[in-house]
Formats: sequence, structure tokens, C-alpha cells
Amino acid sequence: MGGDEGADVASPRPELLADAGFTVEQEGDLRPLVRYVTAVKA
Repeated sequence: MGGDEGADVASPRPELLADAGFTVEQEGDLRPLVRYVTAVKA
């Protein structure tokens, strides 16, 4: 994970989430996504 990953937090790209085994069925379900990304970046 490099320093350029921040853009994905603000505007998650579905293809990247799919690669990570994470899918968002509704755009409103971003809070779990934020927790997921935070855990990955930690």
C-alpha cells in the first residue's frame, strides 16, 4: 500500500473492492467500506 491509496477512500472503485472480495450492493452501504479500507490501511 502506497501513499496514493487515499483517492480510493474518497471514491471507492468497485473493481478494486471486487478484487479484495468486497462488494457493495448499495451505494449507501459505505460505512462498512470505510471500516474495511481503514483496516487494510492500518
